[in-house]
Amino acid sequence: MKETQLSFRYLSSATPPLLTLAGLESFDALAAFSLRADLSTALEEEVAHELELQRRDFAFANQIHGDRVAILDRAPDVPPSVDALIAARPGIFPAVQTADCLPILLLDPVHRVTAAIHAGWKSTVLRITRKVLRLLNGEFGTDSSDLIAFMGPAIGTCCYEVDAAVLEPFRKNAPSASRFIVTHEELKSRHGAVGENDGSSRTLGILSRGLNRKPIPPTRPGNQSFRIDLAGVNHFELVLGGVSEQSIYHSGLCTACYPQLFYSYRRDSGQPGRHIAVAGFRVR
Repeated sequence: MKETQLSFRYLSSATPPLLTLAGLESFDALAAFSLRADLSTALEEEVAHELELQRRDFAFANQIHGDRVAILDRAPDVPPSVDALIAARPGIFPAVQTADCLPILLLDPVHRVTAAIHAGWKSTVLRITRKVLRLLNGEFGTDSSDLIAFMGPAIGTCCYEVDAAVLEPFRKNAPSASRFIVTHEELKSRHGAVGENDGSSRTLGILSRGLNRKPIPPTRPGNQSFRIDLAGVNHFELVLGGVSEQSIYHSGLCTACYPQLFYSYRRDSGQPGRHIAVAGFRVR
């Protein structure tokens, strides 16, 4: 695979604003994440327009918080009930919708295959990222070291307080789980203030400059307020699967901390809008 230096680009004038991975143009590819916007028309239509695509080019899923994966050779008429989509050819742009869960976009520039993953805590515990990597390898011959990974904004440890119903399955099933569990007290001692997503190979500051962070306050005492690091554990899963650290791009921003920028299921009491994370290769 040819070496290309990629970087985040914030398209603030787009409607909606977009966070993209600049440099993918050399592969005739794109990866984008839509930010919060008040739209009078459908979000899907607006994102497609800004990316110079048609709405029909997008492949969406009926997301069910599991580990099912669909492999597509065309955009489906009815969204499959899965939490990851793999586009088997250029011209199909798999997309996931999130509002705290972690969106992961994977691009294989050698085989021109793309995956979009909706990684909430349940899918993470089921190790959906590992499953997608194995499918890419087994079905398409993808070498994980060739992959480019885009991890969009998601709820961070600063705000993602969990109870035993989440914590116990996470401890049992997530890889090296203890590395990605932290208390509120530990976060404060580690950062001096409560930090955002950790464990990313690339961080982005341009979106949060001049904005006041508003972390969700803990509901339990500091040493009993447990949090899990969704971004960190999925980053680790990618590396375990052979993806290069230098090819993992993550914003490091928490969706719950910035109401000006992001929707948040937790912050907005289950009534948020949704972001779209989409990637794919254009037909040459």
